[in-house]
Amino acid sequence: MAKSKKRKYSKKRKYSKKRKYSKKRVNRRNKTRKGYKRGKRGGAETDPPRQSPLSRFSSRRNVNVDNDLLSDTNIGMINGHGNVGDTFFVVPEGVCLWVLSSAGDVTVSFNPYMVGQLEDTFSSRNYRRYPSGSLIQEQTVDTLWTQGPGSTPQERLMYKDVFIALYHPSFLLTGKNKDNIAQIKKGMVVERDQASEDQGDEPVILMETENRQKIEELVFSEHDERIIPISELMNDNDGDLEVAHYSLSDLLKTIRVKQGEYDDIPTNWIGSFCRSGTALNVDYLKSKCRFVPGLDLDDDDFFGGTVNYDQTDVGQLTNQSSLSARRVPSNFKLVFDELHGLFNSGGGNVFDGYADDVEAGKTHFQGILSSIKIKVDNTETLTIAEICIIFLLRKINL
Repeated sequence: MAKSKKRKYSKKRKYSKKRKYSKKRVNRRNKTRKGYKRGKRGGAETDPPRQSPLSRFSSRRNVNVDNDLLSDTNIGMINGHGNVGDTFFVVPEGVCLWVLSSAGDVTVSFNPYMVGQLEDTFSSRNYRRYPSGSLIQEQTVDTLWTQGPGSTPQERLMYKDVFIALYHPSFLLTGKNKDNIAQIKKGMVVERDQASEDQGDEPVILMETENRQKIEELVFSEHDERIIPISELMNDNDGDLEVAHYSLSDLLKTIRVKQGEYDDIPTNWIGSFCRSGTALNVDYLKSKCRFVPGLDLDDDDFFGGTVNYDQTDVGQLTNQSSLSARRVPSNFKLVFDELHGLFNSGGGNVFDGYADDVEAGKTHFQGILSSIKIKVDNTETLTIAEICIIFLLRKINL
């Protein structure tokens, strides 16, 4: 009897151990599927299973400007005047651009005694974030952040190509922090001993070739020549100095290349430039992308959830039509890569106009996506039509 009980007890213990071990495995597998941390080997948290082959980005996301930008001790600044164009591009890997105005606005900071004369768009304190892979409107940027003489902001901007009365350190600054940035944005007045002449009561420097060295030593004293040589920031035109102009896409592409050469080229860059012109924002795209009947462009699935910005002592952005305020444009490259992979694998839905020959439609859009991929990967400009195609294909493939 005792021997029989011992065998029965032994089997029970063995069975109990097996059930306990099995339960651990099931729990560990379920935790991984639900998105819990996978431990030291797994590293980052996993995403929950998707309900469709394309990311929806329908939830809201918060960006903390203090943590993500202003706590950085190696911030880059692009200081100059600028205006937006009629194309787009995708921000390259390794670069995160923060701008102080929405497209279509003039910004950033004037000398302190002028601030009271300015509208809100001239002195915005709200940052807008364009991380790597996000969609942004193309624009040109001048290499000099200067103003001429005058009693109004309009006059000062009008005469900036002839005289320098006020200036901000230009053009590409590196190694900055929150305190540096605040000081740089205040600007500086040309002193009388620096001036080449007076305009009324204001000392100014004439934009002439004979003053080139003085301007370079004064205005470009903090420019990082490792990215672009100072000699390429102004052009000599028969005795007059003309400011050089760069496209924003070329600037960010150049910064990305230089990151591979120098370890201390920043990731975070503040775009301290104007963005005057026509804003190709969410509202604009809604009006231009309505060429496919039956598609609702007003729901969150088209542009995704909102991006909200938290920043100490600064109010929330109220304009949710900015590309930086919606999650799909902020994750444009990821969305595009998923869409490109879907069609390349033989999948993908096409517009109703191809109902008679779906495969021909797939082949057609596969070719379009392949040509767009070259532009996306090389930080080249994209047209409004190409952007609409991506948003519309994504919508019908959710």
